[in-house]
Amino acid sequence: MAVGLGGRAGNDIDQTFVSCKPIVGQGLVGLVLGETSNTQPIGNPAGGQPYGDALTCADGSVMTGLVVRASSVVDQLGVLCTPLGGGQTNDKGPVGTQQSQILLTNLACPVGKVVTGIKGRQGAVLDAIQLICR
Repeated sequence: MAVGLGGRAGNDIDQTFVSCKPIVGQGLVGLVLGETSNTQPIGNPAGGQPYGDALTCADGSVMTGLVVRASSVVDQLGVLCTPLGGGQTNDKGPVGTQQSQILLTNLACPVGKVVTGIKGRQGAVLDAIQLICR
């Protein structure tokens, strides 16, 4: 399950990777998640500045969506986090800089689904992003 995004951002989103945690068991209060691992970063490793854990969900929460501002490229990116047992969704971020007048848009998984990955297109900067929900 995705628990956040990492990478680099300046005026745009320069590099992106997904942070994931596997389900390792069932506890008294719900699913138990394992250790975090990151996918291979894509994009420009020298662009912008690292945004650290700015887009990482709190312990016990998983990604259920994205918050995106984009014109021809993705200017700003945030994540939507929901507690594993249900509850109020919170947003983290955004990172990047508002370059366009387009409003931030929420892209969310259907109710009861979580983000398990992302698809997109990225060269020097991120110019397309799509959720994979399960």
